[in-house]
Parts: sequence; structure tokens; C-alpha cells
Amino acid sequence: GGIPQLITNEIEGYLINAGDIENLERLINQLLSNSELRKRLGNNSFHKVNEKFNLEKNIYRLYDIYKEC
Repeated sequence: GGIPQLITNEIEGYLINAGDIENLERLINQLLSNSELRKRLGNNSFHKVNEKFNLEKNIYRLYDIYKEC
């Protein structure tokens, strides 16, 4: 659960190890200098959240589970 459930590394964002300051700095600079990358990660994040965590879709999924019981 948690952040890895929401973010696939390099698809919706970046996962870095705690304390890895050099990698954090590199990735922040990469995002600051690349608007296409920011747009792609943002769009991917929006679509993932809409697919996995959309209230209406989850209500129907839950309803289907109860119907099977």
C-alpha cells in the first residue's frame, strides 16, 4: 500500500530511497528542466488515480463482489 501503490517509478513519478539526496536533487533538476516530462508524469498520475480510485467505478466493483457472494 501507500506511495508505491500510487506511483510506478518513472511512469507517474519517481520513487527514491530515504536519504538519497543526490538522486533527489538530480530528479528535481530533471523535472524543472523538462516540461514534457512533467506533463507526461502528471497525465499518467491523473489517469491512474481516475482508474483505480474513482468513487463511481469502485462502487460498481464493490457491488459486483457482493453479487458474487
